[in-house]
Amino acid sequence: MKFLWTALAKSPFWGLRGLFLLLVCIGCDSGDIYPDDITEEETVNLAASFDFKGLESFPSGDYNLILGAFENNKAAAVNYVRLSKPLTGTKVEVSLANVSAEAETIKLYLATSSNQVVYTFYQRTINSSSGNNIVIPEQKIHLSTLNRLQNQLFTRRCVSCHGTQAHEPSAGLDLGPEHCYANLINIASTSKPGTIRVIPNDSENSFITHVLTEESALPFNHVQFLGANLKEDDLTLLREWIKDGALNN
Repeated sequence: MKFLWTALAKSPFWGLRGLFLLLVCIGCDSGDIYPDDITEEETVNLAASFDFKGLESFPSGDYNLILGAFENNKAAAVNYVRLSKPLTGTKVEVSLANVSAEAETIKLYLATSSNQVVYTFYQRTINSSSGNNIVIPEQKIHLSTLNRLQNQLFTRRCVSCHGTQAHEPSAGLDLGPEHCYANLINIASTSKPGTIRVIPNDSENSFITHVLTEESALPFNHVQFLGANLKEDDLTLLREWIKDGALNN
């Protein structure tokens, strides 16, 4: 700085121009190279409470139960947290911090191990008027429903043979969403006389459970055909839905 001062003093341009240059150099020496108006990106904090019914069919490994925030038109959550089965009681308190302010939807959903959404239990829209701290009051969630069974098992594993897309559903059993319930409850199997496809409250004697767990239940081996695609969580859900009365829910 002393050298700069001496050089300026000897310069023919010394005066207002020199003084201006000196002040610029001193200002640059402060190290403050960032604008004063930069602010951190706004985020949202979320707290929710869920009271679960049908805990026996709580995802156990093949699938995950997730609370996630979604931006518009995006299939994957931008922020999410996995829920664990409660050790005592039926309620779970969960929080999701630093959610993107661009998120528009909050979902409690079932997902595969690769985070593909299989079934949504609860959904809520959020926007700028929701504030930065969102509290979702306690929601009652039934885990063992026909809707979940349809999405998790029948639609993903069965309708290619037992659905309208197969033109003639195998064994006359259409497991598509519109016909599934009517084709199962207290309906005799056309493949094995003397058996009933689904007997409410009795999963052990419902023929559908035998077909999916016993290789010799039918000439066509469903267990071998489905292989690793049939998850233990799928079978648990089927049994629990039947035990719970096989309701059209």
